[in-house]
Amino acid sequence: MQTGGVDSTSDLQIAVNELQKVSMFLATQKIIRDKLKEALTEIEGFEDILAEIINNSVSMYENRIYVLPEEKHTLVMVVAFSLYLLDSSKQVDGKQIGVTIPKMAKKECEVVNLFGDMSVEPFSYVKQTLSFDPSKWPECTGGRVSSQGVLLTHMPRFQVEYTSLTADLAWHTNIAVTRTSERSVAENRELYELALRGLQYLSGWSVQVLDTFTWKLSHCADEFTNPDCPKDAENYERATRYNYSSEERFALIKLVSMIKSVETQLLRLETNYSEAIRRSVYRDLHALLGHLHGLLVKAQKKKDKIKLQRLIHAIQATCADQSMDSVEADLIMTGSSSSGSGTQSKAWGRAMSSKISTSSLTSGSNSTLAKAAASIASNGGNCTPNQIMRRVGPSSSQLYLLRTMLELMVDQSSPSKHSLRKEIDSTTLSLIENFLKHSFYWPYLLNFSLVGCTLASL
Repeated sequence: MQTGGVDSTSDLQIAVNELQKVSMFLATQKIIRDKLKEALTEIEGFEDILAEIINNSVSMYENRIYVLPEEKHTLVMVVAFSLYLLDSSKQVDGKQIGVTIPKMAKKECEVVNLFGDMSVEPFSYVKQTLSFDPSKWPECTGGRVSSQGVLLTHMPRFQVEYTSLTADLAWHTNIAVTRTSERSVAENRELYELALRGLQYLSGWSVQVLDTFTWKLSHCADEFTNPDCPKDAENYERATRYNYSSEERFALIKLVSMIKSVETQLLRLETNYSEAIRRSVYRDLHALLGHLHGLLVKAQKKKDKIKLQRLIHAIQATCADQSMDSVEADLIMTGSSSSGSGTQSKAWGRAMSSKISTSSLTSGSNSTLAKAAASIASNGGNCTPNQIMRRVGPSSSQLYLLRTMLELMVDQSSPSKHSLRKEIDSTTLSLIENFLKHSFYWPYLLNFSLVGCTLASL
């Protein structure tokens, strides 16, 4: 018993000591961020990586390449915190490492919601840098009220968007009820575009609701901003009851009702939209594979384009969804063809292409299995109507691998001797860049009902 008591006392003392160490660590202001900065300085070229992160985040923000509200806020926080890590005048100015000073650093997104009523001001990270110059951030240091918290200025635009969207949704609902034949390619594309527009509008409205709520919580009312606010009012009353005018309350309720209304209309024909989305995605994907097959045929005539050939083979083996009538089993197993005997292998599809992609496509050999991979997508440009209209979308892994390989093909930051971009014609470059732009939204569209409910849940 005495031994047990001694052990318990020893364990308690150890726990108290550890708790004290943690408390002292956390009591030191900004210690985690400072330790991170110290560790980063030991990494050669970390400034270039952060600059690339900042520029990509700014581009995605300004071009609205996001859907969920938290994705927009993540981009803002990434830029602000990355600028904080680049804590020297030459880096923050962006003149030597190519950092684009973002427009978002103005008052477009002054406060970012973290969780519930918790929020953070992204610009506060920039103000903590040693090289901060207020004259270079006039919008952020001025006294003008942020547009983030002024809901009424956005309502006319939201109303126009809502009217046009609901009119199109109602028209397509009536068409779906009376339709007796299958939709054409153009009609599927129209539904695809309408579904994407619906999600984007829901995203913009939901972001504004969250931004208004967050901004109001961080800028509570007082007796000077609202004469009706008593001096002894509770903090929560200052943030809610006395912080909204009657016009703002009405606009907020109206915006929430618009969100719920559009969600209901979208989900009413969720089956129709999902089918149109999958057919359109399948068609776009295999149209790209067909174009890349033409590029592959040209590349095979030149021995110095072996890397481009292997990458296109890998793309075909990853995403092509065709039956293989022209490639025989012994071509895969032995490298020889027995077409004279009449024996052929049919309907191999994804299972065989996955085997191909994990073998010679990343090795030095580029003959036998490369031919098989090319044969999988050899019909990509000449697909039959039944093939082109399949109701199948790529899996998340397929889409991720495809986009990664396409980004490698058009990458501009690679050294010139390793760059594949110079081996691709301008038409193909434009096609790939356009595909990357549109395929970003495919994961959201392929999970249409779930994303719609998430955006409308507020």
